[in-house]
Amino acid sequence: MANGANDWALVVGIADYPSYGDSPNEPNNLRAPINDATAVEKFLREDLGVGNVTLLTSVQNNGAAWGDPPPRPIRSDIERWFRSLVVRSSANVAAGKGPQIGRRLYIYLSGHGLATERFRRALVTSDALSHVFIDHILVTSWQESLSNSKFFSEYVLFLDCCSQAQVTLVPSLPPLQIVGVLVPPPPQVIACAAKYPLQAVELPLGPNGEYHSVFTYELLRGLRSAAINPATGGIRTSDLSAYLYKAVAVHIDKLPDKTGISREPDFLSSDDIEFFSPAIAPAASTPRAITIKPNGGPVPPDGTPVNILDHARKPVGTAMIAAGVINHPLAPGMYKLDWGQGHRLVEITDEVAIDA
Repeated sequence: MANGANDWALVVGIADYPSYGDSPNEPNNLRAPINDATAVEKFLREDLGVGNVTLLTSVQNNGAAWGDPPPRPIRSDIERWFRSLVVRSSANVAAGKGPQIGRRLYIYLSGHGLATERFRRALVTSDALSHVFIDHILVTSWQESLSNSKFFSEYVLFLDCCSQAQVTLVPSLPPLQIVGVLVPPPPQVIACAAKYPLQAVELPLGPNGEYHSVFTYELLRGLRSAAINPATGGIRTSDLSAYLYKAVAVHIDKLPDKTGISREPDFLSSDDIEFFSPAIAPAASTPRAITIKPNGGPVPPDGTPVNILDHARKPVGTAMIAAGVINHPLAPGMYKLDWGQGHRLVEITDEVAIDA
């Protein structure tokens, strides 16, 4: 387990939108956000060891049922959590401990989204009225305000929402006191599921057909082992982004209609942050021997060398073809096999190799 005992996290998954359809009388519900938020909360707590995790979804308020009528969570529910950070930091200052609350802050938000421009992204809250009153949390502005505080040393924002342009929307800025920009700024990662102004997509990716966002599904797979850098044995921002750019596109390229859907995530900020050090990388990263059959043209003769490159196009090794297959220890992830006269993209999932 990573040492996240001094880290904090807010995880939000909004699936129920009873009035966000084509008119305020029609719903526009989603199928993935609760599944995704629950999985992210579990990962942060169990795999990264985050010491303080709050989970807000359409069905629960951090493990309890919502006391007030649905739909929830609404804007005030989320802002209440942000407000608690201000109160805690002020208490620390009053006690002579300084303003810092913890080492790293994780924010994960999933639901309907919108944007007024690339760097202004918002999560639509559950009480939004379509074309009438689109209540929301302007997530990127909250991130900017928090990163200019001294509450944490590092900030990670994962925003799993669509980013269609809403040019008529007046963004709701966070009600925080304006402060000067910290110099140097704290390291931060801001990863969005979709490039502006495109959509993210949810698919039945769970073992029993449960819906998950493609972005979150691959985000967790990458952090669990698939994004491990074979040269270093750890996972840093560049390793995660390189994995996601390829892994998300694999799903989107298989869709019969890709109109308006982003085939890649969008990293608004990608400072160098370590998610797993080589010493505590996931056990699943231990390489296993996997047989891979080259295809897409004639099978090269025995003895043909095959160069193996990882998701970042870094060499992993070379194996010789024998009887139409190669054997090489590979951890789960995306790979390119290149034998000069041809190549093949493969995805290693545990002990299975499938065409990417």
